Amino acid sequence: MPIVPPRPGEISVLMSTYNGAPYLEPQLASIYAQAGAKVHLIVRDDGSTDATAAILKTHTDRGLLHADFGSNVGPRDSFFQLIDAASEAEYVLFADQDDVWYPDKSRRAIDALASIPATEPALYCARVDVINAAGLPLGKSPLWPRPPSFGNALVENIAMGCTIALNQSAIALLRSRPWPKAAIMHDWWMYLTVAAFGRVIYDATPALAYRVHGKNTVGLPTDHWQWAAAKIQRQIKGSSLPRLLAQATDFDRLFGEELSRPERLQLDGFLALQTVSGRMRFLSDSDVRRQFPMDNVALKVMTVVNRTR
Repeated sequence: MPIVPPRPGEISVLMSTYNGAPYLEPQLASIYAQAGAKVHLIVRDDGSTDATAAILKTHTDRGLLHADFGSNVGPRDSFFQLIDAASEAEYVLFADQDDVWYPDKSRRAIDALASIPATEPALYCARVDVINAAGLPLGKSPLWPRPPSFGNALVENIAMGCTIALNQSAIALLRSRPWPKAAIMHDWWMYLTVAAFGRVIYDATPALAYRVHGKNTVGLPTDHWQWAAAKIQRQIKGSSLPRLLAQATDFDRLFGEELSRPERLQLDGFLALQTVSGRMRFLSDSDVRRQFPMDNVALKVMTVVNRTR
């Protein structure tokens, strides 16, 4: 998708839309209103059938954004295409179509990334406030108790795509290989890759209002115990382990030869879950783990009671 490159000093914001007309205007307004930031907004519409395309064309005609209208490929691959289009940007931020950004969101993300050497891949992500369809507050996303890590990224995604910002080195790293076929979602792949070769910054202060409604691609409960119980129930009914292993296998294929020894050992140990002996060893593994103890116990149980293939 050919896109006009950003001007010097502009930050690129990437948004993928799909039938998002009811909430799109407030989100666009909040992005334009970012304090102290010149925004270069790039939108790829993923084959919407509602008024989304008309809204985007109106904003394009006003010179407020650049839009590309494509066929439906799903949010993961739509965002991968957007990353390719933003290859010249110094910083890239990601946006959903139905949230509301806080005025300092961009500045906080860029300030955090600017503290990292430019040659080191870096990813910023943040906590969010959760609102309902009418904009009323529901709570906050989970406060992660452990630092981001490659071992965590193998089994859990804590980097919400709508809060992610990348520096140029991270963009170049992601684009240095073909896009994966088995990535669970674009944000999870970014977290996994940057955690392996660079630095991930988690901001515990909410950066935006995340809108929960009936058409979200990914929902977000605010009560931790409810969230954990629902997650465990899903794992018991249908194991997510094959998908995790498929993603890890794709990562090994694309980046495995470049890993340092600690990450190589973690990946090998996780991929060994495809064997009985590997599953037994994984029960005592403390490096590859989820954030919350109860959820990590569920992961260990899942590796024993569920088949990986």
